[in-house]
Amino acid sequence: MVLPCEIAANKIVPAIKANLAKKLKKQGMKQKEIAKLLGVTNAAVSQYLSGKRASKIIGKYKTERNSEICNICKQCMK
Repeated sequence: MVLPCEIAANKIVPAIKANLAKKLKKQGMKQKEIAKLLGVTNAAVSQYLSGKRASKIIGKYKTERNSEICNICKQCMK
């Protein structure tokens, strides 16, 4: 079973960063500046811009089950 936080870390956050990188590049920001701003390598930004990395969010997830798992994780973190 894949936990919701794993999905967020591995799929959703990179997809958001890819989208931001593309928008910042269109606004004229340099690739190196984008990398620093997003906290990733210059190579990662290059892959975001070319669509080789995090091009789309994959999968649908049941929110009810996810919230149960999130609550368990929160309890463990206390």
